[in-house]
Amino acid sequence: WGSDFQYKDAQLTFSRSETFFRRVREDLASGDIGAQLLGRFSRVNMFYSTPDMYTLAKYRENDSNAVEWEVKRDDFLPYSDCKHCFWSGFYTSRPSLKRLERASSSFLHAARQIIATADAQSFASMAPRSDNNVLANLEEENAILQHHDALTGTAKQHVTDDYVKRTDDAMYEAGKAAAGVLSELVGGGVDLEFCRRLNETVCHVAQTASNSTGTDIYVVIYNALPWERDDVISIPMSSDVTYEARVATGVDGVVLPSVLLPSHRPHAYSDTAGYVLYVDTGTMPPVSAKVVRVTAVSKDTSALSPSLDVYASCDGSGGEMEVVNERIRVVLDSSTALIKKIGRPGNKALQNFSQEWGYYKSYQGEGHKHQSSSAYIF
Repeated sequence: WGSDFQYKDAQLTFSRSETFFRRVREDLASGDIGAQLLGRFSRVNMFYSTPDMYTLAKYRENDSNAVEWEVKRDDFLPYSDCKHCFWSGFYTSRPSLKRLERASSSFLHAARQIIATADAQSFASMAPRSDNNVLANLEEENAILQHHDALTGTAKQHVTDDYVKRTDDAMYEAGKAAAGVLSELVGGGVDLEFCRRLNETVCHVAQTASNSTGTDIYVVIYNALPWERDDVISIPMSSDVTYEARVATGVDGVVLPSVLLPSHRPHAYSDTAGYVLYVDTGTMPPVSAKVVRVTAVSKDTSALSPSLDVYASCDGSGGEMEVVNERIRVVLDSSTALIKKIGRPGNKALQNFSQEWGYYKSYQGEGHKHQSSSAYIF
């Protein structure tokens, strides 16, 4: 009904369809459509159908033994419909949109759990919509992203930009609501902020607090999975000082392993943090939260210095950076961050290691004979 990228006017489309339906019925009644056009059918009826009606018709057709169904045992995709035309481009097209869908879907799952703990009055006060569903926008945007031209990355650019904007706005709404509930769960009176730009090494709350040594940073970690999880979180920091991360709930005072590293791209954005504090969360029980207090315990610099059993050090003479733990020893190129050597701790003999990045050149086709590489075709 309008073909891909062509659908514009619903009223015009339906009006023309109904005119077509009516003329077919009239021509059938008058005999203008004869048996030679009907083929194996005795009559034709045109109407608006539904998935239910279609499924029922196929069931009746199968039940009458009028058709023998072909059993397909191979894959539908990827397939090739012409030379060099393999329909597999959409597995990698627009990877940032694919990542956003995964991130927003996971966030929606966690937000549902968190907001489910809110009482009715709090829930109604936080909802931005008249139906009192604070997560409705994010639910709808996640559903829209499942469209076969959305998640695949085959939509036009301005449409993709709109998907991203709408999803990001919905995540912001849901994030504010979830942060409000978490604030009440950890005692109230605390303004929590969901840092949405961690992939850009930006979290203004943590960066502002770490400008001085007198302000602690409280981080709420939530495990939405139904099983235990061990993870490492990253917190953008402004200052190269000595930090300590402690559990502030449950068994109070337990120190968590942490290490401060320089930001990989400190000048990527005007507000990118200069350092990142990596904290080992320890074991998180299923569907649980943990509050971690990060304190600057000393003004001594600590970036790339020992922290518990994990340490990193720079070899200024060779432009190398070494990372070691109890199991592995890795030497990195300090300028590219690529691995140069790898081995075991205490073993002087290291295995040379090289990494290379490659890419496929886009296929330009052969004149008008073959389709060029695109969002669909690889």
